Amino acid sequence: MAIDALSTITSSSHIRRINFFFLYPTRNACAQLDSTLAGLSLDHPLAVEVEIMPGRYNISPYFPQLNSRNMLRRVDREHNWIESYIGKTGPFY
Repeated sequence: MAIDALSTITSSSHIRRINFFFLYPTRNACAQLDSTLAGLSLDHPLAVEVEIMPGRYNISPYFPQLNSRNMLRRVDREHNWIESYIGKTGPFY
């Protein structure tokens, strides 16, 4: 599903950053994302942030193309990031 959506991004897109969260990244899923994102033809640099629970994984081997182009960023996931983003508190499930 995400791969299909990413494939619709055009070179004139204003997207500068894409953020993904993985609880347990798999090589196959990451390889597809790596290939699709590295293959986008954009007029500006793109940053790809992968949120991982703190201390869990080294993600660079999962995204070799993005890593080699310095487009990959690892972000430690904050437990309540969405609540902070939308300014609400409470359980979201």
